[in-house]
Amino acid sequence: MDHGLLSLITNLFKLSKLKENETLLVFENPMFSGAPLAEGRPPPYYNQVFQMAAESLGARMIGIDIPSGAMKTGTGLEEFFPGIVDIMKKADLIVNCDLYQTAHNAALKAGARSIMIEGPTSAQWRLGPTEEVRRLSLRGAEFLQSAKKIRMTNKYGTDLTLDKTGRKGSAGYGAADEPGRWDNTECGQVGCAPLEDSANGTLVIAPGDGLIPLGMYATSPTKCTVKDGKITEFDSSDGTGKMFELFLKKFKDERSLITSHVGWGTNRGADWTAGFTEKSGMDWEVMYGQILFAFGINTYDSPAKLNGLGGKNDAPSHFDIGMRNVSFYLDDELVLDGEKEELVHPAVK
Repeated sequence: MDHGLLSLITNLFKLSKLKENETLLVFENPMFSGAPLAEGRPPPYYNQVFQMAAESLGARMIGIDIPSGAMKTGTGLEEFFPGIVDIMKKADLIVNCDLYQTAHNAALKAGARSIMIEGPTSAQWRLGPTEEVRRLSLRGAEFLQSAKKIRMTNKYGTDLTLDKTGRKGSAGYGAADEPGRWDNTECGQVGCAPLEDSANGTLVIAPGDGLIPLGMYATSPTKCTVKDGKITEFDSSDGTGKMFELFLKKFKDERSLITSHVGWGTNRGADWTAGFTEKSGMDWEVMYGQILFAFGINTYDSPAKLNGLGGKNDAPSHFDIGMRNVSFYLDDELVLDGEKEELVHPAVK
């Protein structure tokens, strides 16, 4: 037994307020802990550690083994396992449920807390919750929630505007510490779901940006023309850009081409190279001063304050992109200086 890992997981459960007589529900599936081991996911013995950590706190753990096919977006869980919603609603803390499941939204609405624990153990230590991450994420989400207009630019030609009027700001700081809250222990995010038909302009994925579902870097600029929220044209000179296009189009559903969410990272402990070398996609998602941009489904929601997206796009896919050196404006005020990779607005520093 790795006692250091047990101590780490126990502390993460404490931060999510798991306590005596509570029920911990852990989803065990091949994409999470099975064989063959999926890259970037915890090894099988994490489930044993989860149980020992829960029992040390006086809680009880229930594990449900669900094939990865059931973890697709939308209603996959309910189709595979009728009655799963009621089980999830009765749990106090859920570990590693798929974010874009209607069952997950229902459980959060009923008051369950949910925490994702994934990625290599090295990333758990590197990206774990800190007071700075919590402070920067909450301040940023509050300021983002108050804004209406978003603009993004970079030296490769990105110039994209989006409207988020009426949409909430969401903060990720590593703990599911109140009823209905979801988070990820590899943390540090501020984000929102802009209005689905509002994005217009050009988005350029630059060399070195992280194509997270593909586990690879972009090797040359990929220009995406965006009109009324949807990519209408792809322009790439090499294979990584083409792979991005093929991924979005393989679902044969135009909703996969629609903008999902956007925001910035707040974790100074992130290592950009680890996204590839350690298969730790969260390093690309949460790195301080970088942008996370996504296409596809954005229906995840939560009743907790500054948590959830509340979008309307129920696409069959989701594609996250970690983008560096992007300047980010809210209502024409510079929030993130992309060249310096530094939060500069007084409201979010």
